[in-house]
Amino acid sequence: ARFDALNPQPPVRPGLELATATAAGDVLSINGLPPLRTPRAVPLLIQTAQAGPCQLVVTNLANFQGIRCVLMDATTGRTVPLVAGATYAFAATPGRSPRFRL
Repeated sequence: ARFDALNPQPPVRPGLELATATAAGDVLSINGLPPLRTPRAVPLLIQTAQAGPCQLVVTNLANFQGIRCVLMDATTGRTVPLVAGATYAFAATPGRSPRFRL
């Protein structure tokens, strides 16, 4: 809560917007979660202005050392381990969607 940053509905522009959603329905650009001691799923929202191919690239997992982190895609049903250098390609649809969970 102390490090959270609200993410209001951003203007639609080219590219991909990412945010997380809290149980209370807040949409956050920065989600300062407490240390992860038990498994939990964090909804990851995406927003795009237009349909088309997108790719998520994992560059750093510094805050997840010793924690197994995966990306779950609700549209395809795929679960992908997140490790440094991992990529995930998908077809995006316009608008804001709760497609993924971490």
